[in-house]
Amino acid sequence: MVALRVFIFAVAGLAFALIDDWPAITLISTALMVVVALSFVWSRTSLSGLSFARRLSSDRAQVGDQMREDLAVRNQSIFGKLFLEIEDRSTLPGHLANRVIKLGPRSARQWRVTSIVRERGRHQLGPVTLRSGDPFGLFRRQKRLKETLDLTVYPLTYDLQPYIPGSVLQSGGGVVQRRSTNPTTTVGGIRDYVQGDSINRVSWTATARAGRLMVKEFENDPTADVWVVLDLYQPPTDGHSHGARFASDDPLHWLSNELEYRVMLAASLVRRSLALGRSVGLIMNAEQPIVLPPERSDRQYVRILELLAVVSGRDDATLVELLTSLTGRFRKDSILLAVTSIADPNLIALLATMRRRRISSEVHYVDPHMSLDPATSAFFEDLHREHVVGYRMSRADHPTSALQVANGFAGAWVR
Repeated sequence: MVALRVFIFAVAGLAFALIDDWPAITLISTALMVVVALSFVWSRTSLSGLSFARRLSSDRAQVGDQMREDLAVRNQSIFGKLFLEIEDRSTLPGHLANRVIKLGPRSARQWRVTSIVRERGRHQLGPVTLRSGDPFGLFRRQKRLKETLDLTVYPLTYDLQPYIPGSVLQSGGGVVQRRSTNPTTTVGGIRDYVQGDSINRVSWTATARAGRLMVKEFENDPTADVWVVLDLYQPPTDGHSHGARFASDDPLHWLSNELEYRVMLAASLVRRSLALGRSVGLIMNAEQPIVLPPERSDRQYVRILELLAVVSGRDDATLVELLTSLTGRFRKDSILLAVTSIADPNLIALLATMRRRRISSEVHYVDPHMSLDPATSAFFEDLHREHVVGYRMSRADHPTSALQVANGFAGAWVR
């Protein structure tokens, strides 16, 4: 410790000066001891009366958004702060709120930090460490403020227009003229009110025209449900490399591995399917399997983004087993959009079985290899044989282009 060394040196110098009767050394040693004492007192007050506050523009953001955070430091002490170091320990990559400032007595400083959100997940802003000391740097003081803010970052999405899932080009499975006991978005007709009908089924416009109570009858949604199936398999050696990938301005380069690309692709498929007016559900082979029933609303989109924001990879994921256990959930004329990086023949066999039940499928294969290997070629040949649409793309491919241009596999059915 510098202060202790200076103090020992001053005491030794003072003792030597008193023994040898050397006034100059006595003066210097005394001055050093006074400086150490004053520095100690100064450092004890350097962090007193300080308060820190931070405020986010929103606790939800999406990869690529600009995030704004307002920070403020207030000094309620009668002593000024010549220098105050603020070290922010936020987990959000690229968010730098560190600062060195000075504060007068009973004053405050405010500033805004703006950064681009580059990684999905649940991030923590804070805690903050305040550091200060005396002007001579003999004593250092620090105080850790444990208050934090949570920020949820949704995955990156792209507008996949004009991509259209195969079954949406069909009639939506035909009109299912089947009455529903629960309210749906499809009104099948109007009838007279009978005792026991719920009041929320009353059609007030029809009642006004007919002069008597009329109620709505609902039908099951006649359009095909879209199920986005995300495979969370990730090899244990597939890690992150923040520095290099965040140096680029292209959000596609911020995706660190195939799993992140698949999450982005699944979110984009959900966005596109909802934009086409389809009810969309989500299936993921997480540690606790996630099955979100189809729904057609903005609320469903937010629900799915919330789930995709926090999912992590697994090296023991079994997508085929999960889909096999869920086959009874899929209605006739539904479509499955499977997003995977595993060329599993068992998946093709399962999708072929579903096709015979009039459940269409598409495989969006994110290839971990840059070149086409024999296993991948055989996988797409089997897809073609079973009349299952397949897309192949790599992490370097823009999803909008990859879903519009044929990849050119001989003998493979690829859109």
